[in-house]
Amino acid sequence: MFIWFAENIGTYANIWIYPNQTDDWEMVSVAKLSSWFLLMLLSFVLVASINQLKIRKAGGVRGSTC
Repeated sequence: MFIWFAENIGTYANIWIYPNQTDDWEMVSVAKLSSWFLLMLLSFVLVASINQLKIRKAGGVRGSTC
């Protein structure tokens, strides 16, 4: 929800404007939350994958039985 509030503050302050806000300001749709959630989920998966590759390249985790 923080991202949605921040996005509304940013559009109200004219930091960026969506096409439907060119004539008059209106709140950003709550449906945008799903887009932000998908972006955060994808970012988390990518970072976790990169970290896993670094661990494997470094020789694994000590004490691991896998």
